[in-house]
Amino acid sequence: MKKSTKPKDRKKPCCIYVPENFDPEVLPAELKRHADAARYFLHRIIWGQMSKKRTIDNYVPLKFDYLREVIPERVILPLKRALIAEEVIECDGYFIEGRKSLGYRLGEKCRKARIIRIAISDQVTAKKVRANRQSTYKKVRLDVHVWLRNKFKQLNVDLPLAVSLLSGHHRFELVKIPVEQIADNDTEFSVCRYGRVHSSLTRCSKRIRPALRVSGESLVMLDIANSQPLFLSLLIINFRRQGNKTFGYVTFAKNSTNQYRDIDKIIEETISSSTSIQKSLTTPSIYTVYTTSNESNTEEQLLTQQDIRTTGVLPQVISVNRDFLASDEQYFVTICEQGKLYRTLKEEMEEQEMPLLHRVKNELFKVLFGSNHLKSRMKDVFKELFPSVAEVIRVHKTKDYRFLPRLLQNIEANFIINTVCRRIMLEMPEVPVFTIHDSILTTRPYVEAIRQIMIDEFARLGLTPTLHQKDYGELKGKALRGS
Repeated sequence: MKKSTKPKDRKKPCCIYVPENFDPEVLPAELKRHADAARYFLHRIIWGQMSKKRTIDNYVPLKFDYLREVIPERVILPLKRALIAEEVIECDGYFIEGRKSLGYRLGEKCRKARIIRIAISDQVTAKKVRANRQSTYKKVRLDVHVWLRNKFKQLNVDLPLAVSLLSGHHRFELVKIPVEQIADNDTEFSVCRYGRVHSSLTRCSKRIRPALRVSGESLVMLDIANSQPLFLSLLIINFRRQGNKTFGYVTFAKNSTNQYRDIDKIIEETISSSTSIQKSLTTPSIYTVYTTSNESNTEEQLLTQQDIRTTGVLPQVISVNRDFLASDEQYFVTICEQGKLYRTLKEEMEEQEMPLLHRVKNELFKVLFGSNHLKSRMKDVFKELFPSVAEVIRVHKTKDYRFLPRLLQNIEANFIINTVCRRIMLEMPEVPVFTIHDSILTTRPYVEAIRQIMIDEFARLGLTPTLHQKDYGELKGKALRGS
């Protein structure tokens, strides 16, 4: 019988990122056969820098256990020493057992080199890398996460336009990596312990968003104004309602079929719907629309922005809901809803030479998420304006200052992913949806429907947020005309 001439299926090449000028020939003779292992070591450093898992000196902590998943254990130490000796990498020499892994960064020889994507040729190494990535893939098991991951099959990017938009970026070689992944339909997708979705898209620079496409269409983003302070507002409301009781965040079991099983209970307790809002309450279809601009961000000035806030019966309902809040807490919640917190603080800080909104935001985040021992002008101004809010923040960081940001990430993820995206999945499964933490991207035909879902779900929590709409198709046109 004649054998079939049909070609065998070939696996997609297993690719990693390395400095273009790295030559494995610099390795000692006994390590030359581990060239791909050396490349993988460099890839882990580059990947850590790209995903911002690095120190202020650009060192990337690398656990020994992670390296030996791909590199033979007996090879790691001599390989590391050889790469350091040849100035391919540098090590910070700083290690604390159980707390801090040794940090690595590219050495002087490779630091300014182009970063290229290459296929691993050694089949043993490639098999281990694939197994490692498959393990990450299998950890995504919650239905709404799987649905969101599948949406990436629709996402593509105008690569020449993206590269043009990134030109001049001080970290160009790193920020182009997630863009290339989207272009190659090789996007990464994972869920962190606190519920946030991380993907090639979340790692992309904002600059490239005009280059993103779904079936040739540009994307539109719905963004929650003052999102982290707004989620803090929800926490404050329920903290006071529950008699000043705080709640712990929930981390997700890696093998859980429903990662939100436990978090649902805690969110219900921490972010309970207002008892004064009836289940039959519907959000009015009348909107107040006005245009704003952000002088601290040139990109934002090019975008068509609309701030949409609900009107009608809901504000009266909320006024009842907030009777138990101190006056400064009520003021804080209100200006967070209006998206005016950063601008309000900017006006207070104007005399202290902090005019740019992005600087105000950065300083505020240090107050919200930094140690209680932090001392700054922003902290003094914030405490003077919002003394009761500052006390809630302090209480939530008493034992560990990292507690508050992790709890807010839980709350954000439960709202965006398990509430808003779940509704979209159940009611409009065909809709293209991509999340960037507290923002949702889609195409123009579906913007209104998704915005209404977001407004409805916030209404159930007793809030009327400000939503920014950013049409990246408009920015694309202006970028091209300016080129």
